[in-house]
Formats: sequence, structure tokens, C-alpha cells
Amino acid sequence: MDTTHDASQASIEDGPISPELLAAAVGAFDVVMFAIVGQVALGDPIVGGLAGVFVGGGIYLLLPVMLNAQENDGSGTMESPDGSNPVRGLHRLAAGFALSVTGLLVLATQLADVALPIGLGGAALAGAVIYLAAGFALPNANPRR
Repeated sequence: MDTTHDASQASIEDGPISPELLAAAVGAFDVVMFAIVGQVALGDPIVGGLAGVFVGGGIYLLLPVMLNAQENDGSGTMESPDGSNPVRGLHRLAAGFALSVTGLLVLATQLADVALPIGLGGAALAGAVIYLAAGFALPNANPRR
């Protein structure tokens, strides 16, 4: 009996749920929960749902990489070997962090009673800065390695 685990395998612990499917489920749940938070705290479930879309998208990008990084002794071993500019293509870790922070900032600006266009613009700007900073600081891990 072979006890080694193939890191490129698509399911978690040989089960039917892949990391991508789990991340999609968690991301969809975030949209629903943030819409509920938006209704309770702001009286507007659409703003909460919009924040949930950002956070859920970030979780969808982050979770498969994090789950596979545990199996591969960290995300540094999962780095793409091309050696190009780290933010030239999609940097999953940086995009996941940036989208999650953007969603939280959208909700925070609305809780602080900032106008929605200004809050969205400020959150998007902060997300872009975080994406660029994290893109150079973190390895560009491929979740399928």
C-alpha cells in the first residue's frame, strides 16, 4: 500500500471535494453572509452582498493555494519557475489578499457613512496597492503543484 500523497491530486485527502470546489462554496457563503450583515448593519443587503463578492472572490483565489501549500511544505515550493515579473500575470495570493481587503473596506466605508462611490474608489485603490505590494512580497504559487 502506497502511503504517499500526490500533490497534484485534485481532491482533499482522496475525498470527493476538491480545493477549488470548497473555495467556491465558501466564497458563495461569504456573499450570503455579507448580504445579511449589510441588511442588519446598514439596511442595504446589496452593499453587503457587494462586499461579500469581493471577499468571496478573494477566498476563492486564496483557499486552494493555502490548502495545497500545506501538502507541499509551503507555497515557496509551488512557485512558477518562469522568473518573470510577479504581477505580470494573475498572482493568486496577492489577488486573494487584495480582494478580501477591498471587500472589508467597502463594508467599513459604508459603516462609516461615506458616500458609496467614494468608498468603492478608496477600497479599489487600497486593493490595487495591496495587490502590487503583495505581488512582489509573496511567491506566485500555482495551486495545482
